[in-house]
Amino acid sequence: MLNVLVWMLIGIGGYAMVGLSIAVWFVGWGAARRDEAAKRAPLRVRVLFGPGAVAVWPVLLATRERGGGATQLEAD
Repeated sequence: MLNVLVWMLIGIGGYAMVGLSIAVWFVGWGAARRDEAAKRAPLRVRVLFGPGAVAVWPVLLATRERGGGATQLEAD
């Protein structure tokens, strides 16, 4: 049982560490590339995106690989 708990904590820690590195990119540059309003927002506002970026980093990474940015509906 303790072995399972240790492996779960290692997995959660790894997920959080990768999420933290993706969040640093997203707060610094990624949010501005995705949204015009985020581009004009000061850094202290974009830092608020950080916790969400840590949680959903697989989605951010997948959309970055696809090209990210505006969807087709937003572009029309």
